[in-house]
Amino acid sequence: MIVTIKLPTNNPADEGSYISLTATNLHVPKLYTNNVIGNDYAIITVEENLSDYGSVFLGIPTSDIVDKNVTIHNLGYNGYAYLKIDDGTAYSITENGNLLYSNLISKGGTSGGPVYVQSTFGNSNETSGSFTMQTYKTVVGIVSQAGENITEATCIRSEILQFAYNNSNL
Repeated sequence: MIVTIKLPTNNPADEGSYISLTATNLHVPKLYTNNVIGNDYAIITVEENLSDYGSVFLGIPTSDIVDKNVTIHNLGYNGYAYLKIDDGTAYSITENGNLLYSNLISKGGTSGGPVYVQSTFGNSNETSGSFTMQTYKTVVGIVSQAGENITEATCIRSEILQFAYNNSNL
């Protein structure tokens, strides 16, 4: 069976503003079907080349993200109206490392979006070469529930990293 995924290229979606993707593999944790918290994610491999859309690193959040008040961001749709980025800080990670809780102000439509940190490296005096200023984004979670004063995210964990980085289909 061929599964086609249609994603809007803008929101609200206009007629004809979709890209169609052909799913070739789908990974949904078995524990998600058993309603085990922290397994609210899916990884979908598609046939089409998506390199023009950019990429991000994946990383495991540690207690430093909470202890050092690291600014985190999430990307999603604000009340289904338009794409936006929210900023906040994480205030806890569950003991088993499955969930990250933050004060990100998120609206409906953000679920499934990335929670990420940004880091800037380089020398501001360099204008070319490998030492110029560069900003890296590292996804540390996936928004599973969003509310007015709290956002719950499924943490990127070692098994997700293993699947993503040791998978020749991705």
